[in-house]
Amino acid sequence: MTPKWPLRRWQEVLPEAEIIGNASLLESVEGFFVDSRKPVPAGMFVPLKGERADGHQFFAQVWDTGTKATFCERDHWEFIRPSFEQRTGLVVVVVEKVLSALSAMAGAHLESFPGTVRVGITGSNGKTTTKELMAAALGAHGPTYFSEGNYNSEIGLPLMALKMSAGNSFAVFEMGINHQGEMDSLAAIVQPLLSLITNIGTAHIGIIGSQHEIALEKKKIFSLSGSVALAVLPATDPYLEVLREGFDGRVHLFGSSLPGYRLTEDRGLGGSSFEWNGTEYQSSLPGRHNRENVLAVLVALEALGLDPSKSRLAIAQVKAAFGRGQYFQGRIDLYLDCYNANLDSMLGLFDLVRGLSPAGRTVMVLGTMKELGAQAVSFHRRLGEAAATLRVEALYFFGDEAQEAFQATVDSNFPGHVFWTADFSQLEEALLDFVEDGDLVVLKGSRGVALERLQAKLMRAKEATHHVL
Repeated sequence: MTPKWPLRRWQEVLPEAEIIGNASLLESVEGFFVDSRKPVPAGMFVPLKGERADGHQFFAQVWDTGTKATFCERDHWEFIRPSFEQRTGLVVVVVEKVLSALSAMAGAHLESFPGTVRVGITGSNGKTTTKELMAAALGAHGPTYFSEGNYNSEIGLPLMALKMSAGNSFAVFEMGINHQGEMDSLAAIVQPLLSLITNIGTAHIGIIGSQHEIALEKKKIFSLSGSVALAVLPATDPYLEVLREGFDGRVHLFGSSLPGYRLTEDRGLGGSSFEWNGTEYQSSLPGRHNRENVLAVLVALEALGLDPSKSRLAIAQVKAAFGRGQYFQGRIDLYLDCYNANLDSMLGLFDLVRGLSPAGRTVMVLGTMKELGAQAVSFHRRLGEAAATLRVEALYFFGDEAQEAFQATVDSNFPGHVFWTADFSQLEEALLDFVEDGDLVVLKGSRGVALERLQAKLMRAKEATHHVL
C-alpha cells in the first residue's frame, strides 16, 4: 500500500476492528499478501478461506518469516491467541470478515486519489484483452495504472487497488465475477467513472443461473457511480436494454455495426486494420471479437473526451496475453486460446477459423467448458454440432463433458478425423501421432484442462523453432 497509513487512518477505515499488539507496526505496512508461502517485504498477511485450506492455519509460518502484521477473523482469534502471546513485536487486526476489511481498505485507498479517473471493465469474454488495450490507449494520454494479469476477483481486485500509488491520470481495473453478489463488492471498491461491458455471454452460467441474471450482475459495475457515470456498452448485445435500464449516466455504444466503422484488411491470425470515424487503426490481435474490443476502447476514449487517434501506435503494439489468442509460427503453427472457454468464445473461435486460409491442415483441440451447470450437456452438444460444420482436417475433444461434443460431431457426420479422451496422456499421444509439419494446431478450452501443456510437447516432438507474432 502506498503511501503508508497513520494509525488513525486504520481506525477510521476499520472502526469495528480490534487492534491487538504493537499497533504502531501498522504504520510500516507497505503491502498485502494472501499466500503464506510468498510474503512480501513490510507486508501484512491476509488469511482467507479457500477451497482447500484456510489461511488462519498458517500464522506460525508467516510469523517465522518475519511478517509483523496480520489480519484475523474474530471467530478464529481464540485459537490464534496462544501462539500470538508466545511472541513479541507483532500486531493482529481482528475483524469480522477479513475479505470485507481488505475491500474497505482498497476502496478508501482509491478514494485518496480523487484526480485519477477510474475505469472498470467487465463482461463474459474479452475482459483481460480489453483491459490491456485500454491501459495502452490511456497511457498515450497520461500516466496509467492497471491491474496485473487477471487479478479481477473479490480477492485479486482489492490487492491490485492497494498497490496503486499517486501520480496516475487513469486507473484501469478488470472486474470479473463468477457468483451473485461479487460485483457489489467490486463496484464498492472501484466506483468507476467509466464502466465498459464487453458482452453478456454464458461464462459461469452454471453458478449464476442464466444470461439474464448474468446481465443483472454485470450492470452492477456502475451501480454506485451516480449520474456522472459513463457506460460503454455493446450495441448489438441481446441484453443491451437490460444493461441500460435504470442507469442514470450517459451511455455510449460500440460495435462494428455502427456508422464510422470500416474493415480495411483482415490478416487472419496476424490481426487486422480498420477505420473508425475516418482514422485507420492497426491491431495484431486476430478475429472480429478483438476488433470489437478495440472499438470498445476507442469509444471509451471518446466518452472521456480524449482523441482516440493519439492512441493508434499504443493499440497497434498490444500483443495477446498468455492463452488469449497467442499465435506461434514454426514447422507447426500454434494458436493458443486456452485460458478459458464458454460456448460464446468457442463459437467466436470457429468464426475466426472459417476465415483462415492456412497453407497446411488445420487441427483443432477443444477442451471441456467448465461452470455450465445444468447447461453442460446441451452446450457441449451445440459445440459439437457447430464444430462439425468446420472445414478442418481433425477435431480432438478433451475432458469428461467434452464427450458430448464429440458424440454430437460424430452424429453430425463430420467428414474429418475426430477423437475424444479424458486422459491427457492419450490426447498427447494421439495428437503427436497425427500432426505433421505445416499443420496449424488450434487449442481452446477452459483453464481447468490446461491445454497449453501441449505446446511444449508439439514443439519438441517436431523440433520446431517458434517465434511469437
